Amino acid sequence: MDIVHSNFLDRLQFMTESVKTADFIALDTEFSGLAVGTEDQVHAYDQVEDRYQKLRHNCARMNAFQVGIATFKWDEKKQSYTSRPFNCYAFPNSEVCGDNVLQFKSSNIKFLTKNHFDFNKLFGEGLSYQRLCDADKVLSKVNLKQKEY
Repeated sequence: MDIVHSNFLDRLQFMTESVKTADFIALDTEFSGLAVGTEDQVHAYDQVEDRYQKLRHNCARMNAFQVGIATFKWDEKKQSYTSRPFNCYAFPNSEVCGDNVLQFKSSNIKFLTKNHFDFNKLFGEGLSYQRLCDADKVLSKVNLKQKEY
């Protein structure tokens, strides 16, 4: 089920209930790029902490385009799991912190296109978000707006 700006509020309760009642949950993300430089490449000799730091560094530079949440619940009658997948398209909100400059890695875009990623949903109806590092900026704008009213 695709979750975008126009249907987010309608589907939020169903998504929340699915997460609360799930036996387990799987998460996946699609980014605008990963492993940009050679220093960010994962190597067989990397420790777990090294891999984490490399991925963290890449995620801080790139944008999440989609967050996938799949919930799984055991169905006793069918003797199998029932899954509910949610594809949340996400795009940074330029109205709050100003226009963003986005980085793309061409191989990531090619991969997403090959796998039928819907860029129209992403750019046209993506859920607005801001990076955590911009939280103070967002809060001060919200506070300023509240004072104006």
